[in-house]
Amino acid sequence: MIINYNRILVFLLTTLITYPCDRAHARSW
Repeated sequence: MIINYNRILVFLLTTLITYPCDRAHARSW
């Protein structure tokens, strides 16, 4: 259960960090 939770947290964190950056890059460039 702990591993599953960790996996979900990492997934959410990565998506939250990468998604806005990707959008900003697409808009700025």
